[in-house]
Amino acid sequence: MWISLNIINRMVDTSGIDPEEMAHRLTMSTAEIDSIERMNTHLANIITAVITRISPHPNADHLTLVECSTGSATHRVVCGATNMKAGDTVPLALPGTVLGGGLTIEKTVIRGEASDGMLCSERELGISDDHSGIMILPAGTKPGTPLSELFPHRVDVRFEIDNKSITHRPDLWSHEGFAREIAALFGRPFTSVVDMSLIDTLEDRLPLSVRILDPNAAPRYSGLAVTGIKVAESPDWLKAMVTAIGMRPINNIVDITNYVMAELGEPMHAFDRKKLRGTEITVRTARQGEVVITLDGQSLTLCEEDIVIADAGGPIALAGVMGGGNSEIQDDTTEIVLEAANFNPVNIRKTANRYNMRTEAAMRFEKSLSPENTVPALLRCYQLIREIIPTAKAASRIIDAYPVKQKRVTIKTSTDFIRTRLGHSVDDTRIIDILSSLDFKVTGPPSDCAIEVPFYRSTKDVSIPEDIVEEVGRGPPPRRYPPVWR
Repeated sequence: MWISLNIINRMVDTSGIDPEEMAHRLTMSTAEIDSIERMNTHLANIITAVITRISPHPNADHLTLVECSTGSATHRVVCGATNMKAGDTVPLALPGTVLGGGLTIEKTVIRGEASDGMLCSERELGISDDHSGIMILPAGTKPGTPLSELFPHRVDVRFEIDNKSITHRPDLWSHEGFAREIAALFGRPFTSVVDMSLIDTLEDRLPLSVRILDPNAAPRYSGLAVTGIKVAESPDWLKAMVTAIGMRPINNIVDITNYVMAELGEPMHAFDRKKLRGTEITVRTARQGEVVITLDGQSLTLCEEDIVIADAGGPIALAGVMGGGNSEIQDDTTEIVLEAANFNPVNIRKTANRYNMRTEAAMRFEKSLSPENTVPALLRCYQLIREIIPTAKAASRIIDAYPVKQKRVTIKTSTDFIRTRLGHSVDDTRIIDILSSLDFKVTGPPSDCAIEVPFYRSTKDVSIPEDIVEEVGRGPPPRRYPPVWR
């Protein structure tokens, strides 16, 4: 799994922290970091230039001589592309520039003509796979501007984490989980990216309901209808974020759902509302022999352990694993239903293995995610949709079936017990400082305290006093102003 520092920085300010130091602290306290990759640093050395003249190459029919100005100097390069014209602003890699693939640009002679650099395509820049021609930048772009300023989201640092090292931590299958850890480790405030106030702006304009038939299989299902959708290519910042976490940009709706899954750890899905049969969504176990055709075109014959999302006509998704092809978002989709749900981890693990579908969603659900994640994830999706698609508007309130609420875990222990198990002298103030920084709420005297576990750590992660000992043992450095016992 990849963790993007650009995404982390939306939740905790990491300015001034060296990535190697961050990786070391995370490795020693949270999860082993396998590698650090600095992405697209070459963009700082590629500058914009305005083409002033294009002339034929005297010794080659398929090459041209392109003169361009960076504002402070004029350069001439030999170019094979034909999609540009005088007046266009293009990316220019000058001699000495090392591109993302390791190619070093040199001053050279091509068929008898000197070439002072290279004009770049999007693929050569590492921005996309487009190699059809030179990248044409927006009119009015100032010449001499480094591309790192035009595409700041493309310059990133990402950390590689072996999935096995976070199997016991459902919350760490998200950037939010790592942001909380980094905030605790470096004594910096954590800020949620979710605007919960959006829930008060939602309006019921279209009928939509949900029914869960087996709460053990599906403890919670939340949905939201949104109209005014215009499916299109994602803005560059979103494409950059999705690419940084190892996914391929598809379109704005799919990219948003994938981004929120990586950001908050809650797998998301969007149905084309007009393809749904009826207005009620049913969450149930499959009938033996029932068939679903998934987004990737597979026809699966299901068994009674599988969970499905169904409308009046039958399954529209294999729950927790993959959506169905009969409700897929397409270019002409104008209305969607966003889904955020919680499923039994054992069912999802068995289903994913049975059909050999180890999807990003399945890998998260099988770790026992908290059902408290669903509504914040829906609101975050809606927040981003509104930001990217100005015409989009909620057409329902959040439909939310939550028959059996998640139990809050409170652990009774004492600081003496923690010290004895650690075999190390840690004073009371230090213990509460560590637990508070990790979002545990401690009440009562040190000799008989009650520790409330945050909801995102309460699903088979932290449940006994020994787990609290482990949290203190891996605790972050002391804060400047330690809190007092409440």
